[in-house]
Amino acid sequence: MGPAMNENKNAASFIDVLIKEREIINKQRALRLYKDELPRPAKFWYRRKEIVGDEYWAVALSGGGIRSASFAMGVMQALERGGALRAVDYLSTVSGGGYTGSALTWLNHCAYQPGAPAGPKPFPLGTYRQGARSRDGTSPTFLDFIRFHGDYLRPSKWLNTLSLLGVLLRNLMLSIFVFFGLSVAMTSFTQWRWLVRGSYVAAIAVMLGLFVLTTAGYALATLLSSFPVEGGKNWSYLARVYVQAILGGLISCILLLGVGWCVPTAYDGLNTWPHAWSTLTATLLIALVVGVVIDKIKASQRGVADAPKPSGLGGIIVSLLLLFVWLELAYAASLRLGFCGSVAWGGVALLVGVITNTNYFGLHRMYRDRLMEAFMPSSASIRDNQWANSSADEVYLQTANGEGEPGPYHIINCNMVITAEDQARFNRRGGDNFIMSHAYCGCDAIGGWITSDQFAKGSMSWATAMSISGAAVSPGAGVAGEGVTRSRIVASLMGLLNIRLGYWAANPMVKNRCAQNWSQDYMPTLIYPGIHQGLFNMGLGKHAGYLQLTDGGHFDNTGIYELIRREAEVIFLADGGADPDYEFDDLSNAIERVRVDFGVSIEFHPDYGLDCVTPNSDGVDAFATKLSMARRGFAVAHVQYQSKSGILIVLKPTLVRDLPQDIYRYRREHPTFPSQTTANQFFGERQLEAYRELGYQLTKRCLREANMTDWFRL
Repeated sequence: MGPAMNENKNAASFIDVLIKEREIINKQRALRLYKDELPRPAKFWYRRKEIVGDEYWAVALSGGGIRSASFAMGVMQALERGGALRAVDYLSTVSGGGYTGSALTWLNHCAYQPGAPAGPKPFPLGTYRQGARSRDGTSPTFLDFIRFHGDYLRPSKWLNTLSLLGVLLRNLMLSIFVFFGLSVAMTSFTQWRWLVRGSYVAAIAVMLGLFVLTTAGYALATLLSSFPVEGGKNWSYLARVYVQAILGGLISCILLLGVGWCVPTAYDGLNTWPHAWSTLTATLLIALVVGVVIDKIKASQRGVADAPKPSGLGGIIVSLLLLFVWLELAYAASLRLGFCGSVAWGGVALLVGVITNTNYFGLHRMYRDRLMEAFMPSSASIRDNQWANSSADEVYLQTANGEGEPGPYHIINCNMVITAEDQARFNRRGGDNFIMSHAYCGCDAIGGWITSDQFAKGSMSWATAMSISGAAVSPGAGVAGEGVTRSRIVASLMGLLNIRLGYWAANPMVKNRCAQNWSQDYMPTLIYPGIHQGLFNMGLGKHAGYLQLTDGGHFDNTGIYELIRREAEVIFLADGGADPDYEFDDLSNAIERVRVDFGVSIEFHPDYGLDCVTPNSDGVDAFATKLSMARRGFAVAHVQYQSKSGILIVLKPTLVRDLPQDIYRYRREHPTFPSQTTANQFFGERQLEAYRELGYQLTKRCLREANMTDWFRL
């Protein structure tokens, strides 16, 4: 591979990152803190800052797809109207929350271009009581546009459901052609069945013999362990470690050889057994149904005492069967094509795999483009309220949200998938929180942070970063590091079919010169890193040539992790993640991780606890009971840092009293509102408006109560 390199000398420590961020923030404040023109409610927030001193306030917009984005939009509008948003320095977004956060960053960037009028500007996400047909003579706003374009995956008559299906089939067909062709080529030598089977049997026998010899040798070593050891080294302990590792390796070899022997043997059995292939197909379908039913039953028992969580066992079983069928079909194809035909297909597949950029060909790029067009639209799109190509395609991290714009300073949170055994701390969690921002990109797991103009050769755009943060479907990753997609069996099947929204980014910290040169100078392909890191989900870590970046919710779906790291004194959290049972899983995960990583405790005040946000906590009459109303839509927690304290204000989608009637009507028509499935990414006007208005109303009440209650002394 090439000589090893020293650690990247351009890597910055977190202190370096923090200093640079606050230099930028202090200049951004001057562009938005027009105190003489603030609305009266804003004085509460500024009075707090003036009394205490230089505090850093923040907003976190959680993951949850278009549902979370809609709710977050209402939250941001209320924070702006109440004056609190102008006191906010940091904006931390995850997944769906990043849609709204990126819209704010993009529209601010457009408004503060050179030559634009100086002074205060209208809030770019829209203002209260301003509609698309208002008579005040104002121009159409982003809010007018997004209300009718929440169905962002099907934005026009040309980019419709059929075109979306076409992209899915295109991606699937190419992946199958490449990986199935390689599988056929690899099994082509099995045409000499007697030699292959004999070789497999002989190899398995050798592995079994080595296993027996290792066991016998270890038994003898236990006798020697009772004798004195010279040199101070405990050789019996080292022997136990190495022997255990060797035994595991031998078992892995035996299993792999066993699969190789089973493929031709099972094929012969299937061909001699009448209706075998139809029986196998029926078995696969039954296994799929049974697996889904098992997980559905477990999911329906959530909240019942001692009920198990969905384990994903059904998905693992089905994935195993599908992988087995894949190998059987590849073996059958190699027999019919012959040796030359199989090798020829494999050669063409290899060539196609090498020339295909997976970041552009796969689902990620389509997803990224549709998000960009909806949440980072051109001025013409907003003016005409029509879908059109976006002008944000080449607005890079280092060119927006900097010193010449009003902020808040935007941190986009992603997850860096880690499977490398030498990074056990991160491996157990499934990854580490990887940030992308105007100044720096990086995380602890790769050894630091690198300037954004160096990361990805300075070509990482805000649109791409936003879509990476929302890459929910990715092999080897799952919400809070859990889920069936973390299984290597399931991940391998997803890799074969290239079912991924994640992104391959060249590792700026890689130590191996060959891997660094390849990843920096060439594109990620289906072959590299597609096979070793993608298909087998191995070697992902700080030494890999490419980093697999996925949805930030795979590490922390709330967005507060990085804000706690920065010791923000006041944090508003719009928690719009999927939580139909109001178990606050995302928040609980974040609380546990900031305690473990930063030694910070978060405790909710008894008068403003999460129990008040839970549905039915205000069921004192028939109306409230029917709609499962909560006492309030927010909770307040005390944040205890090492040397100071802060508060966390959690805004949660829930129904309370005295909301606009259209919200109640929408709930009666859609009983799962406001916790509809994240799988629904096709929002119409009414659905988007219901979540947006709910976020606005709950936040408005939160700010009103804040003005009447000194939360900072709770």
